[in-house]
Amino acid sequence: MKNTLIQNAVEAAGGRSNVAKQLGITREAIRKWSFRGLPKNQWAPNANYLSQIETLQIKRHGKVLVVG
Repeated sequence: MKNTLIQNAVEAAGGRSNVAKQLGITREAIRKWSFRGLPKNQWAPNANYLSQIETLQIKRHGKVLVVG
């Protein structure tokens, strides 16, 4: 089952390619989030993906459009 909340958050932050580049991970990894959710290491200090996606949304739109 796809997680549309994650998909929408990534799209609002500039799409899979942009988010992958900014986070230093692959587009495939982000695509997998749609099916599996965020990785377990999401809460590690150097891998706070939700916060980084929110920052990308702010840079792009001036506000957070979708909160994960």
